[in-house]
Amino acid sequence: MRRAISILLLATLSLITGCRAIAPPVSSAEFTVSCDLATVTLAEGLINAYEDLHPGARLSLRPSSRPAALSAIADGDTAAALILYPPAEPVFHTPLGREGIVFVASPTVPVDNLTQRDARALLAGRIASWPMLPSGDPISTVIVIDDVDGSARLALTALLMREQPFAPAARIEPDTARLLQLVTDTPGAVSYVPYNALTVDTVRRLSFDGMPPTPENIQSNRYGLITTIEFVASAEPVGVVRDFLNWILSPEGQRVVRRYAFSLND
Repeated sequence: MRRAISILLLATLSLITGCRAIAPPVSSAEFTVSCDLATVTLAEGLINAYEDLHPGARLSLRPSSRPAALSAIADGDTAAALILYPPAEPVFHTPLGREGIVFVASPTVPVDNLTQRDARALLAGRIASWPMLPSGDPISTVIVIDDVDGSARLALTALLMREQPFAPAARIEPDTARLLQLVTDTPGAVSYVPYNALTVDTVRRLSFDGMPPTPENIQSNRYGLITTIEFVASAEPVGVVRDFLNWILSPEGQRVVRRYAFSLND
């Protein structure tokens, strides 16, 4: 009898010890994610969908500029970040989706297409009138969506500018909705935005090298200005952060990505 009781106690202690060693379930995840201005809507959608699947999860979002989002993970203030265009910093990053960069102009601009050469010269401030027009309609304002460290500008620098600087006189407008309204209301204005930030039809969407910025052309990589959306962490994610990343990269997570951007599988 004493031996049976001892065996029962040992089994009970072993069970308790084993339970303590088990990692908490995904549903108890609690951490903060930062993001840049280009990925706010996507980040919100992913977090909301993940919390719906895991009712105990508590994920917070901290929208900010690209430098602030990367600083937050470097300082340990957030567990991960979502940004447009890969980081230059030596951190862990992996693509979770794709995005196109689209040139937009005021509706009065009688141009439907920009070549690489013309787009580069326009952003660099080397031309002051719309190309290929005998009338030489003036470009009244070049509006950029972010400052020198912004994600969309960095993407265009790599994809288009070939180390040429942007025009110092370009007007900076970090809010996408206000930027689109400015382009709409300012005759001759031109700017650029991520494709999925184009929420209005009041601006003229310009083709790039003869290729219209349509979902089909971006999905098939025929459009020339495509970059990635990156999941960034200070080191390779583990635990609940890794679970979140694995879910984003899963078919279920990519279906959510597709609502706000272009998935890796498109």
